[in-house]
Amino acid sequence: MNLSEKRLRAIGHAIGAERQRQGLSQSQLATMIGLTNHSYLSRVESGQKPPSLQMVFDIADALDVEVKYFFTEI
Repeated sequence: MNLSEKRLRAIGHAIGAERQRQGLSQSQLATMIGLTNHSYLSRVESGQKPPSLQMVFDIADALDVEVKYFFTEI
């Protein structure tokens, strides 16, 4: 696994951990950020798909955290 893959996984893990901490399902968060299904969010959380910067902002807003929270593990 290269450094970029590790970073993507760390960001995805931080998103998933905060979502779970708040008691939200992937479907609930997906709806909150305007996605029609949770499969894209699932791939982001697993590090398989890089989130767009706009998506990171939207997720941070939905979870009421600062964007930098998702980058503390990288």
